[in-house]
Amino acid sequence: MNGLLLAVNMPLIIGIVIGAVALIAVLAVVFFLTGRKRRGTDGDRNKEDRDLIAANAASVEALLVLAENNAELIAELKELQEKIKYLMPSVKDDVFELDKKITNLIGDLKIALTKTDGEEDKKTENLIKQIKLTIADRGVKQQ
Repeated sequence: MNGLLLAVNMPLIIGIVIGAVALIAVLAVVFFLTGRKRRGTDGDRNKEDRDLIAANAASVEALLVLAENNAELIAELKELQEKIKYLMPSVKDDVFELDKKITNLIGDLKIALTKTDGEEDKKTENLIKQIKLTIADRGVKQQ
């Protein structure tokens, strides 16, 4: 009896499974397409990027405080701060994403310096190098 019931309902079950898969596929496409948040007008996008650049430069100031007893690290951070401070704002999404990556790397560097009491180690050296590489990559994508 259960086999007969299953055989009669098999097309219904298959239809439900196919419908569920199709619904998931449609939702995935919609999520993917709307997941990329578009920023506003070019003027808004430029201002948003300019604000992010200024915030990144200001964040390096906190790193300078953390490295107060390490003259070599302070010189490297000041050089980094100058590079960040004079970045050109952009309306390009790729460039904005790199600016957000710089923000995250600065946050990671702040954590690393806090853990080492402002002393430079392999992790801080690596993070500084990653920030410099991201700035260089940003310059290429800006063009």
